[in-house]
Amino acid sequence: MKFQKNWVKILVSVFGILIICFFINFQSNKMHFYASQGMKYAKKGNYTKAQEYYEKSFELGNNETNFRIAYVNTLVNSPLTIEAQEKLVRFADGSIQDSASESASYFLRNLKKEIHNKYPKNYVKQSPFNNKIVHWGKMPITYSFKQKRNVQPEIINAVNDAFDTWERASAVRIRFDRINSDSADIIINFDDNQIDNAEYGRKYII
Repeated sequence: MKFQKNWVKILVSVFGILIICFFINFQSNKMHFYASQGMKYAKKGNYTKAQEYYEKSFELGNNETNFRIAYVNTLVNSPLTIEAQEKLVRFADGSIQDSASESASYFLRNLKKEIHNKYPKNYVKQSPFNNKIVHWGKMPITYSFKQKRNVQPEIINAVNDAFDTWERASAVRIRFDRINSDSADIIINFDDNQIDNAEYGRKYII
């Protein structure tokens, strides 16, 4: 009887090991399948579809250098959306430092230089930080007014219009949502202090 119980334990253990091996092999095959699909679409120039498959393979733990390089190449050769920037930063800052991460870092550095050259006197040059592109990681971006007592309605409307202008200028890639909360991403406050040489009531003076 004891002999039979031991055999049952052995069979259960072997069966468990086989299931684990099958799962690992299945995941590995799935990972490489996604990578091959991504490569197929990349060759056709469909970088958006290629990125979908590359991302699935990446999430399954594909850390092969050739795959990572191929993924980075699709990112730098496609429209530079916020998602693409975030993925490039992920490669650049990741724990694995290889030619793929170097390529992502190099591209981000050049992007920073391009922004600086195009807008040398514009505040946009402040957006890159530590060779990375700094941006909001979520949409919509919320804003609220901390206090607006004694503030003329047309001033509040002008601020709201400014956010609407940004939305239109970005083709709604950037979206703003006004909320009544101190936890908003952007807090707008009005100060009663008089600005030197400012004439109250004059246009553009608050």
